[in-house]
Amino acid sequence: MRCYLVGVLFCWSLFLGGQVNFTLTTAPAHGSLTCHHKTITVTATAGIVSAINYTFYAPGGLSQATTALNCTVAGVYTVIGQSASGSLSKTIAVTSNTVAPQLSLTPIVSSITCSKPNTVLSAFSTNSTCVYNWLGPTVGLPSTNSTYTAATVGVYTVIATDATNGCEAKAMATVIDQRDYPQLQLASIYTMECSGAELQLSLPQNATVSYSLLASAGMSHTLNAQGIMLHQPGQYTLVAQNVASGCTAYYPFAVWNCVGIEEAMVFRVSVQPNPTSGCIRFTAPVKGPVTISTVDGRSWIAIADEENGIDISDLPEGIYFIEFVCHQQKFRKRVVLVR
Repeated sequence: MRCYLVGVLFCWSLFLGGQVNFTLTTAPAHGSLTCHHKTITVTATAGIVSAINYTFYAPGGLSQATTALNCTVAGVYTVIGQSASGSLSKTIAVTSNTVAPQLSLTPIVSSITCSKPNTVLSAFSTNSTCVYNWLGPTVGLPSTNSTYTAATVGVYTVIATDATNGCEAKAMATVIDQRDYPQLQLASIYTMECSGAELQLSLPQNATVSYSLLASAGMSHTLNAQGIMLHQPGQYTLVAQNVASGCTAYYPFAVWNCVGIEEAMVFRVSVQPNPTSGCIRFTAPVKGPVTISTVDGRSWIAIADEENGIDISDLPEGIYFIEFVCHQQKFRKRVVLVR
């Protein structure tokens, strides 16, 4: 009889132990904190009966009575299941994988020029599972390649994302504009003298700028270091190229012949010296005021002195047109003022 009672008690204790049996599961199943999953939920589930109270103990000594706990830090979690007949404890480890990938971007600063209209930006990471995403000012972004060809100035950002844990690293590069176009002050209209039928244009002397001239068929011109000599009226285009940057600027202009100003062929009147550094003299007596004008339309009035001349040394260096009356005829002369 005693042996029988002992056997019954042993079986009953096994049955009670089964009542507090439970399992622990995690969501997501890998049980690891990542940049994609910043919370891991640990759930306790009873095996035979559900009348069990659960208490979760988190790292740091915090406790909470619940059937499921949202874990936000890595560490070992302990769960105690308590029933009327007994208790059972289990532990589960929550790991962490939140390391961002190492990322480098070259070049950090780059430039575009006329001869080099784009620049290649390259991203690199030792993490082979990285996925790249480019953002920037160019139409068509984003791009997912490890390199990007930038043709627009601005700031570009590449984001490298670890496909296994969702963690990101960012790097930025700046593309600057070094397109240096030649800047010239060139009038849109010039007028040839009726007598000479030629026009001399002076060009700024710059070692980094080369010049060429586009003209219609049959229109002759001479281009040299001193400037351009035009022999016929018509439409021309001056082409100025910055040799260093490869940038080219185009300056179209028109050349007219006389434009309604007649010069009597009987009288040969000239202005000397030409070019001049300031003072000019007329080879025949001038009557009335003298009009001095620029190629862009500005004008001044001067009066010839007792030596039949005027002083234009106060004016900026450049090309001027001198209009005056001599022998009851109106004349227009081009004068180059140099220093």
